[in-house]
Amino acid sequence: MYSTNYYNTFIPIPEENKIQKGTIPTLKEGEKSIAYFLYENIIKHPYQYTSNELLFKAYIFTNGIDEADIKKHKIQFFSKKQLDLRGSSLVLSYGWGIHFNAQGKIALIGIDSNLYSQLTNDTSIQKVKALKIKRK
Repeated sequence: MYSTNYYNTFIPIPEENKIQKGTIPTLKEGEKSIAYFLYENIIKHPYQYTSNELLFKAYIFTNGIDEADIKKHKIQFFSKKQLDLRGSSLVLSYGWGIHFNAQGKIALIGIDSNLYSQLTNDTSIQKVKALKIKRK
């Protein structure tokens, strides 16, 4: 079973991004994008979900999976590697760093916050670079 969880880790936005502030992802035609879904769940429930829990929750959301089929889909979902939160547009486009605490639970940290600076300079936590997604 593959995992997307990190522990005691911070994913800062890429240094070359000129983003000055954490912003809310836009709704497209009144519908939630994946970025908005992730943002909403993390911001409302900081340090409640692990990456695995949140990404599977997003998978259920985007695929409209019935409650009765969740167990089957969970086995399928984690039987192969998944793109983790390093590739999230929250980090790449919207100005949010992602902090994983010692239990692997996550919170969004806006680049414009004091906590973002503290986590960036904290040598006791691991820093993992965001993935640069190449679009064709």
